[in-house]
Amino acid sequence: MMRQLRSPRRAQRGTALIVSLVLLLVLTILGISSMRTSGLQERMAGNLHDAHLAFQAAEAALREAERFLGSASLPEFTNSNGLYVYDPTDPTNPDPVWKDPNWHLTKARVYEGTLNGVSTPPRYVIEELPTVTLPGQSAAADEPLPEMTIYRVTAWARGGSDASEVILQSTYMR
Repeated sequence: MMRQLRSPRRAQRGTALIVSLVLLLVLTILGISSMRTSGLQERMAGNLHDAHLAFQAAEAALREAERFLGSASLPEFTNSNGLYVYDPTDPTNPDPVWKDPNWHLTKARVYEGTLNGVSTPPRYVIEELPTVTLPGQSAAADEPLPEMTIYRVTAWARGGSDASEVILQSTYMR
């Protein structure tokens, strides 16, 4: 009687194939998740760059307004063309200009310089605030106390896209 030996090929049940397919599935899932993560990081870096552009543009508009205020003589503030007088006691207009949601579109001065990468040129308004007397001044009988005028500068800017907006304010004493 002859004995038949089983072939080693018949003893395999596809275990290696199943294990390799599971490993391939795990590697595919890892690859897809790493691609998503890198895409998310790239978008976050782009948004941060956009926000920095908007901030720098608003900062440039603030500096331009402060240079304007530092000039030897100022024009009259006529409540137009970005030059406004703010009087908190005025019942007809108790709010400052920048509280209007569209102030940067209708009431502001446009930045005159050139900025690369921004979608819209920055804008600013200058508000003349009531004069103040500085503390610690001499109260000599024959001299009035010196008064200083304070200006509030509000700048608005966008970055490379319309998604990022920055509004900055500063005060300037003259």
